[in-house]
Amino acid sequence: NVCMQSGDWDSGSTWSGGIPSGSQDVVIPSGYTVTLSGASASLNSLTNSGTLIFTNWDAKVTAVKVEIQGTVTLPPAFEDGVMSNRVNFDCDNFTLAASGMINAKGKGYRGGNTNDVIPSGHGPGKGIHDADNPAWGGGGAGHGGKGGKGFWGAGGGTYDLTNAPTLPGSGGAGCSYTMEGAAGGGAVRIVASDTVTIDGTITADGNDTDYASGGGSGGSIHITCNTFAGSSGGLLTASGGAGYTGSRGAGGGGGGRIAVIYDPVSQGLASKPGVRFDVGMGIGVRWMLEGAFNPDMIEVIGTLYLPDAALFKSPCDNLDDVRVYGVSNWVIDTLVATSCAVRFAEPEFRLAVNNTMGIGTGAIFQAGSEFDTMLYHEVSCRDLVLT
Repeated sequence: NVCMQSGDWDSGSTWSGGIPSGSQDVVIPSGYTVTLSGASASLNSLTNSGTLIFTNWDAKVTAVKVEIQGTVTLPPAFEDGVMSNRVNFDCDNFTLAASGMINAKGKGYRGGNTNDVIPSGHGPGKGIHDADNPAWGGGGAGHGGKGGKGFWGAGGGTYDLTNAPTLPGSGGAGCSYTMEGAAGGGAVRIVASDTVTIDGTITADGNDTDYASGGGSGGSIHITCNTFAGSSGGLLTASGGAGYTGSRGAGGGGGGRIAVIYDPVSQGLASKPGVRFDVGMGIGVRWMLEGAFNPDMIEVIGTLYLPDAALFKSPCDNLDDVRVYGVSNWVIDTLVATSCAVRFAEPEFRLAVNNTMGIGTGAIFQAGSEFDTMLYHEVSCRDLVLT
């Protein structure tokens, strides 16, 4: 059943064989856009080379096989009480090709603007606007990490589950100069009974901001599968958006949350994927002025949850900027850390490197996190090389 013209999924005129029904092979060719507003029938396969838009929280594709060669995306950001945006797949095998993208960037909660009574952002981690100083920078939004404080407005707090994130990112605060705060990232949910393969990009980043307004927080990416695969061209990112750092500066958005839940036994027998992860924070004015010396005011990176260390490798260049939960023990023969920023946040985390451990210039490799309770951690190696 092939898409013949752009239109609604549930319109018979969109398809060569009428509205897609159970066990069909459904194809959306390049150049066509289909909007999905409910649950699909249980398909045999979906191949999308065009654009598929999930219009609300209940929209869902169910299929044995899903292959995304084009774009999957969401409507614009939304306000409190609506929560309309989520990408949702339920399948046996899911493949995001190198040419494919799931784009939920800035598709979460909207930032505040002057149409609001008080132009704080929207969402449970919204950036705060200071009503007594309306022209000065507001706060960035929080999610997996808290948002940064602006010159006056406070940053938003954290929310959602580390190991099963479901919620979109929140919006940053606006200001009285009609500058809307940046929107948070959307939510992406993929359930596969067999394999998820990521060779393209899934982004749930928060948006950067304009003058005197706060950055949006990263959204959520939650994947459940038997095994997880993909190349170094694959990327999962739920980073916070930057706040305005000039005069009347604002706070940056905190990082979002990513969780990839696989079967540890099956994953241990599979080839090691090269997929990269990023839940970095968006830099705001307080970071620029005070750096890490005032942790109560600066924005914080988000969280990455994994069941064990099966996705880690050397060099660990697939960990762009992450705070890792779920991994309490990692044993490896040789470890080289370059072009990465990774913090292992589980209490009593243990790393054992049987031979040489090398940390390159600019790399951040940390057992324990300055943003979490500091308990006993152990790192052991035969030789340590710092360059």
